[in-house]
Amino acid sequence: MTYLRKTVRVFLAPILILAFAGLAAAQTCEVPPPGMVAWWPGDGNANDIAGTNHGALNGDATASVQGQVGQAFNFPGGALDYVRVPNHASLEPAAVTVDAWVRGNAPIGSSRYIVAKGASGGTAASYAFYTSGGGLAFYIFNGSGYELSPNAGDGVWDGNWHHIAGTYDAEVVRLYVDGGEIGTGTATTIGIGYSLPTDNDLIIGQYTGTISLPFKGEVDEVEVFGRALKLGEISGIYAAGDIGKCKLKVNIDIKPGNSLNTINQGSAGVIPVAILSSLTFTATNVDPLTIDLNGATVKLIGKKGLPFCNPKDVNGDGLDDLYCQVYTYDFLVEPGATNAVLKAKAYDPNTSLWVWVYGEDSVNIVPNIVP
Repeated sequence: MTYLRKTVRVFLAPILILAFAGLAAAQTCEVPPPGMVAWWPGDGNANDIAGTNHGALNGDATASVQGQVGQAFNFPGGALDYVRVPNHASLEPAAVTVDAWVRGNAPIGSSRYIVAKGASGGTAASYAFYTSGGGLAFYIFNGSGYELSPNAGDGVWDGNWHHIAGTYDAEVVRLYVDGGEIGTGTATTIGIGYSLPTDNDLIIGQYTGTISLPFKGEVDEVEVFGRALKLGEISGIYAAGDIGKCKLKVNIDIKPGNSLNTINQGSAGVIPVAILSSLTFTATNVDPLTIDLNGATVKLIGKKGLPFCNPKDVNGDGLDDLYCQVYTYDFLVEPGATNAVLKAKAYDPNTSLWVWVYGEDSVNIVPNIVP
């Protein structure tokens, strides 16, 4: 995600803030699990917002239809309708997770490829989601042997959005649909500890992009992780629904000027929190009413209930940060030293969209001791 690359001091007008007041108590974004190496959200282009593995739209493929989270890729079903991502070693680690949101209508057809990373010679995929028998499966292939997940069946192609995830941990292949595990696959001739090849491009919506195995439907939020995600992490992505994952990590400072960040859990007071601006992010574009700091929200003041937030350069870098007072009584953190996570919605002037951002800072929670 790219934000303004110059100093822009903009603070949301009250009328604009109030328009988003209903978001304050709404569900927040899911912090991306660690280990992500690529993320193609399909929001108007085929760019990778987690790394530099940018793709290119081909044929009649687009990234402008309404998706599960923002916009999505649409594949009309032609052989040349796909997204091609140039080969890179980061896309084929020793262990891998591939996940996405998909939507299609049965009959979807057999052996249609949704996401595939080609193997040596382009004769097979080292990992792929494909419509096995018209259903859905995930597999690893090494040119001679393969490991295949159980088939999820064609119920996934009911015209609704479904979250799919496939993992490989050098021992087994697992398939997940809508946050639940479909099952595991056992190795055939692939062998335990197989390392994925790194010589072909990754294709979304097709197999190699040159043969007639195209997927017809929509694909959103395609991601590759360099590890096998756990069930809880996958179910968390699914549970986030149309809000999705937080799309930008920003810097925050809890209790600016105080390195201990001590918080009395039962104080029923407020603590200052600053969301910091940078050359690529304007903190004053954050909607204060969407701020969630481990369950705690911004203090509201006055008869109109305006958020207690102001533009303020707290770190002396010449950029206005967003300085807020946040209630402590809803702070959902166990006593002790830990990290607190702030989530909020910010306006991206480059895309004219509101996106979820997040930041982390250490805190020391002191339990409330009643005499």
